Parts: sequence; C-alpha cells; structure tokens
Amino acid sequence: MTSFDYLHESIPKPGPSSVAINGFASRVIRERTGIKVQQLADALGCDRSYITKIELGTSKNVSVDFYKRLLEQLDIADHRTLLASPVFTESVA
Repeated sequence: MTSFDYLHESIPKPGPSSVAINGFASRVIRERTGIKVQQLADALGCDRSYITKIELGTSKNVSVDFYKRLLEQLDIADHRTLLASPVFTESVA
C-alpha cells in the first residue's frame, strides 16, 4: 500500500450515468394512465420524438435523472418497473 492508496478508498464511486429502460412497458403504462406522448414530453422537457424512440426501443438507455422524472410523471413507485432487466429479490409464485 502506498501512502496515497487511502485516498482511493474514501472516494465514493459514481453511480451509473444511464439506465437501460423497457420502452414497451413505459408505453403501456403511459397509455393506461391516459397521458399523450406530447403531454409526457412537455412534462419531461424533451421532444416528442424522444419519447417515441424510447417506447419503440430505438433509444434503450436514458439518463438517471430522466428515468427518475419519468417514473414520477407516470406515478410509478417501484423504480424497477421500467428497467430493461429488473433484479428481483423474491421469487414470483
């Protein structure tokens, strides 16, 4: 161990910069809540085409901030709901 190794141990590692999203699930939830693509785009401060690309699977990753805002706009409490590969800790019966 060098005299500077302790510095690397105390520096927190950054979290992920993007999230792999399940676009089809986001579309189904958006449609069931009655929100139009343009309404969601306006609420998220993005272009309508970006929402369409996410829902069609053309854009498979979104920023962590965008993901959090999307969950909020769709009134989703469980952050795993729209993940492309959700990690479940309990078995599904």
